[in-house]
Amino acid sequence: MKKRLSKISLGSANFGFNYGIYNKKKIKFEEVEKILSYAKKIEICKIDTAQAYGDSEKVIGKYINKIETKWNITSKFNNLDLPLEDQLIISKKNLNTFPKNFIAHSAKFFKSKYFINCFWKFKNKYPKINIGVSIYS
Repeated sequence: MKKRLSKISLGSANFGFNYGIYNKKKIKFEEVEKILSYAKKIEICKIDTAQAYGDSEKVIGKYINKIETKWNITSKFNNLDLPLEDQLIISKKNLNTFPKNFIAHSAKFFKSKYFINCFWKFKNKYPKINIGVSIYS
């Protein structure tokens, strides 16, 4: 069972704002605690989040700070006006840890001249952080 669950990533959009087919609401922190504690208990250790998900990163960071637990976190960037490293530092501050994966929220950001120009500088400075893109079509 452990190997199968290690491939599951917990989505967190409705930790930060109204989202979802069923709930269409933001989940309260007390419920987030229960969800993350249960996920950890059954050995799901991956979380997908983004700065665009309202305060999802901050909610996860609050949990991580309170419970002192480690997660394999993927966060997404989507601001072409803010340097990639600045966006990473914002995510690190929100999450109380660096994300393991930091990816473009869509191909639009990944293909931008801005991203291409800073990619290698970023990878040299943060070699342990995986970088990539979320593709929708």
